[in-house]
Amino acid sequence: MHRAPLPLPGATSAAYDDSEPVTLLRNAPRDRAVVLVLRHAAREAIRASEDGWTAPLTEAGREQARATGAAIGKLGFDALTAVASPAPRCLDTAQLLLVGAGEPAPVRADPRFGGPYVLDQECAFRRMLQLGNAGFLRAWFDGGWADAMQPAAEAARDQFRALLSVLRGPGPAVRIVVSHDWNIALLRDRILSLPHEQVGLPGFLSGLLLYESRGRIVVSDHGGVRWADVP
Repeated sequence: MHRAPLPLPGATSAAYDDSEPVTLLRNAPRDRAVVLVLRHAAREAIRASEDGWTAPLTEAGREQARATGAAIGKLGFDALTAVASPAPRCLDTAQLLLVGAGEPAPVRADPRFGGPYVLDQECAFRRMLQLGNAGFLRAWFDGGWADAMQPAAEAARDQFRALLSVLRGPGPAVRIVVSHDWNIALLRDRILSLPHEQVGLPGFLSGLLLYESRGRIVVSDHGGVRWADVP
């Protein structure tokens, strides 16, 4: 059976702080569409490359997603919608966020947020085990792993454009995208020039906020607000 490529690992013990997505949305403009892109909630450990696709949320992760959704719901937005990586933990996270917010709605799976930049899953997994998550990402971001990964600059451009297509599409003002730590670390490094060695690897439900203003894209993260040109 075909399995879509996926950013495989990431610490299962990464920090979780529900104030980050809530703060991002609390500071979001109310007069235009915004995209909140988040890593999924806490998951089970990944011990083999096959687990990279199937590792489910833990019970704590399910509660994280519901609680964060409830906190988002209290912000008073009229409606929310969500898309997610096809990985079950991302779809479940998105659905639980909406349920917690009191806005239950179907979640659309979007393979663009599932890690299409992974060209050789087994090779990428072996190298990650050798170098660790942070070391593997740095080598990729700096131009390595051409046999296993799409070049980082191209991958970041494609991820950014995928988010812009969600931002500019129809639907409620707040569009949530649930993805993976590699996607968010890639955007921070290549679009915002924020290396993970400086800001840390994305924790569970960590993310970014995007919206348009004055012909440019505003990208807000846990460290502040920055402007980005459309790639």
